[in-house]
Amino acid sequence: MNKLEQIRQKFQSKTLEERQQYLALLSPKELRVLYSNPDLFLFDKQIITGDQRYTILRCGRSFGKSFTGAAWVAKKVMNGAKIIGLVGPTHKDVVDVMVAAIIKWFPKGEAWYVSGEKHKIYFKNYNAVVYCYSSDTEIRGPNLEYLWCDEICKWCDSIPDKVKECFDLVDLAVRVGKNPQIVITSTPKDFPIFRDWQKKVDEGNPRYKMYTGTMFDNPFLSDSFKQSMIEKFGGTRLGRQELYGELLLDVEGAAWNQKMIDDCRISYDDFKSKLSEKITKVSERGVYTSYNKFEISRIVVGVDPTVSDKPDGDECGIIIAALGSDGHVYVLNDYSGQYTTDQWAKKSIQALNDYEAGMIVIEKNNGGELVKKNIQSFDSAAPVKTVQAIKGKIDRALPVAALYERSLVHHVQPKRTKEQIESNYNVFEKLEHQMTHYTGNPKLKSPDRLDALVWAIFELKLSNTYVNRDYSAIGSF
Repeated sequence: MNKLEQIRQKFQSKTLEERQQYLALLSPKELRVLYSNPDLFLFDKQIITGDQRYTILRCGRSFGKSFTGAAWVAKKVMNGAKIIGLVGPTHKDVVDVMVAAIIKWFPKGEAWYVSGEKHKIYFKNYNAVVYCYSSDTEIRGPNLEYLWCDEICKWCDSIPDKVKECFDLVDLAVRVGKNPQIVITSTPKDFPIFRDWQKKVDEGNPRYKMYTGTMFDNPFLSDSFKQSMIEKFGGTRLGRQELYGELLLDVEGAAWNQKMIDDCRISYDDFKSKLSEKITKVSERGVYTSYNKFEISRIVVGVDPTVSDKPDGDECGIIIAALGSDGHVYVLNDYSGQYTTDQWAKKSIQALNDYEAGMIVIEKNNGGELVKKNIQSFDSAAPVKTVQAIKGKIDRALPVAALYERSLVHHVQPKRTKEQIESNYNVFEKLEHQMTHYTGNPKLKSPDRLDALVWAIFELKLSNTYVNRDYSAIGSF
C-alpha cells in the first residue's frame, strides 16, 4: 500500500464532522495539495480505475454518482487533459449539478463557468477547457479526450430510442488522444442502451466496465434518512431501482423474467411461521391431536462442479432446495462460489449437513464419476446422485421455469443480520441474475448457480429418486 492510499484510508475513517474540523486547520497551500488528490475524498466504490473505453456507474440515488463523476473530471484536468465534455439531461441539470460539482474540486477563483453560445468551464492554472452540452440540444462537432454523461436515463425526455441516438452522436466525438474515455453515471432504467451495456459486461468485453452501488454504500447519509427510504420504498421494484441501482429488465431468450422471481419470494420469518403452524383436531372421544399443517418432505443439494482449480475459473454452483408437503419447492440457500476441487467438495458436504439434506445431486459431464468420488473422499457415507446433461442448458431449465410460472417454487431468504436487512442483502442475487440473463448464448459465462438450481428442483419435482431423512430441524431454520 502506497503512502497516498494510507492517507486516503485514514481520512476515510473519519466522520464528516471530523473531516471538516481537520480541513479547517489546514493552510491554503496544504488544502491545494489535498484537493489535488480527489481520491482522498472518495470511498472505495467511487474510485474509477482502468483504461476501458466505457465506464458505467449504475448506482442508486444518494450513492454519490455526481460527486464521483466530478472527481473523475477533476483528476483528468489535474493530470493534463485539455478537452473534456459534459452531457446532462438539460442545460439546467448540467450547470446546477455537473458544473457546480466540478468547480468545487478547485480552490476558489481557479475554475469558473462561462455561459454564452458555447458553455464552458475554464481553469486558471491548467490549459484545459470543459465543454458543457445537454441532451435537449443538438450535439455535433466537438473533439473530446474525455466525456462525463450524467443521468442518461433522463436524457431526451426519457425516450429510450432518442437517448441512444443522442449518446451515439456524442460517443463519436470522444476521439482525441491515445485513450479517449467515457464515464456514465446514472440510476438505471430498462432502456436498450442499458441492456446493451449489461450484455457487453456479462460477455466480458474489455472495453466496458460497470460499477454498482446503493444508497447504503454512502457512509455520510443519516440513519434516519435511510430508514425513512426503507419504510417508503423497501420491497418495491421502484426501491430496488432507485435506492439499490438494480437494472430491472427482462432479457429476450431467458427462461425467467424478473416478475416471476419477485412473485415467488418468501421472507425468513414467514417461512419459519409456516413451519410452526399447527392444526388441531378433536376425536369423537374428545381427544385433541395437534400436527403440523405444513412439513418438509425432502431436501437436496444441487451441485454444478468446476473441474479447474484456476483462480479465474468458473464458479461451483451449490444450491439447497426443499420440497414441501404442499407440493411446492423452497430454495433455501446458495453456497456457490469460487472453489478449488477440494473446497467445493467440502462445501457440498457442509450444505448437506447444515440442512440435513437427503442427497447431493451433481452433474458429471466434465468429471464423470470422479466428481462423486471427490465428495465421498471426504465423507464416504454422503449420499450422492450423479446426473448426465443431455439437453442444452436452456432446454433443461424450461420445465423448471414453468414451475415458477405456476407459483410452485419460492425463494426463501435465509436469516439475515440487521445490517444485511437494512442494505437489502439478497443471498440469491447472483443466482437470480443468471436466471434472468442467461439465454444460451455461447459467449456468456456458464451459469453455474442456475445449473445447480435446475438439478436440485428437477430432482425434487420431476424425478422419482429420493432418500428419506428426518427434516424436523430443517437445518438453520
